[in-house]
Amino acid sequence: MFKKWLVSANLIICLSMTCFSQEKRENTFAWLNVGLGYSSLGSWGGIASFNLQYKRILFALRGTANTERLLEGDELFDVGLLIGYVLRSPTMIVTMSTGVARVTGSFSLGGSGFFGGPRESISPVLGIPFDVQIIARLGGNFGLGAYIYLDINSRKNFYGIAASIVIMGKSD
Repeated sequence: MFKKWLVSANLIICLSMTCFSQEKRENTFAWLNVGLGYSSLGSWGGIASFNLQYKRILFALRGTANTERLLEGDELFDVGLLIGYVLRSPTMIVTMSTGVARVTGSFSLGGSGFFGGPRESISPVLGIPFDVQIIARLGGNFGLGAYIYLDINSRKNFYGIAASIVIMGKSD
């Protein structure tokens, strides 16, 4: 699954290079990305990220929340600092980034009830996050996008995809 995801992301970037070759050059650009979607744990996943572009370099602070089942089951969260590459045009933004993350959460130990049964809290562990953002700029400081993420860690790897709303700091 990961290999298909990585090949697809690379293909999108390679095919869109001609679109981005006309982009207006600015030194910095910032945006906030918030979204909900599907997590590999089996239920919903959510993301929030603050992104700062300097030339073609991306610096991002990202958080994800992932659940196995709503209100019960395993829950994993990460907060990470990422660095990556940005392709930006007047109508589109595509990014790929990786970094380091702090992964926490809890595992269900079985049982039933509205909030599940007993839980085992996870001691924070180091994770290696990856993400791809594909954003359509709809005019002004607003956009819609897809946010694809992955975290590799020693407890339980997870990935997801979210539809997102993007608020940009300034427009070209």
